[in-house]
Amino acid sequence: MPTRARWMAVVAAVVVTILVAVFLWRGSQPAPAPPEIPSFSGDEVTAISPDLAVSEALVRGTVHPGYTGWVCLLECLEPEGCRTDLRVVIDYRSRGEAQRLMIDGRVDADMGETMRIGRVQRPPVEVDGIDKVTIEKLRSIRENGPEPTPIR
Repeated sequence: MPTRARWMAVVAAVVVTILVAVFLWRGSQPAPAPPEIPSFSGDEVTAISPDLAVSEALVRGTVHPGYTGWVCLLECLEPEGCRTDLRVVIDYRSRGEAQRLMIDGRVDADMGETMRIGRVQRPPVEVDGIDKVTIEKLRSIRENGPEPTPIR
């Protein structure tokens, strides 16, 4: 029986050695790289803005699995500041096709300040390039003017 006990000890040692080797080998493998999220950034595009003095527009975005996140950055060039509801219309190309995205929002910036307006677009789209950015002033907001009644 002592031979059998030695044999079992040898088998147990071999099994433990194999398990330790496999554990160390798996631990030395590099972690899989996270999936790359494609993004786009248009060079500065002249913003067509007849009613509001703004700088060139910088349009950026990130394509996620379920949506595309868009952001448009503008500098306020109005001497009295930019306090308004506005619409940013972005004409872009996606897979060679002309597309249009509208982003509505409110800005409140003094002259020289950067304004950021953005939105999410579903389903996600690939963006080949930005063709044109148009700014439409929807409604001015007076500093001490009445606030609109919230809808509840």
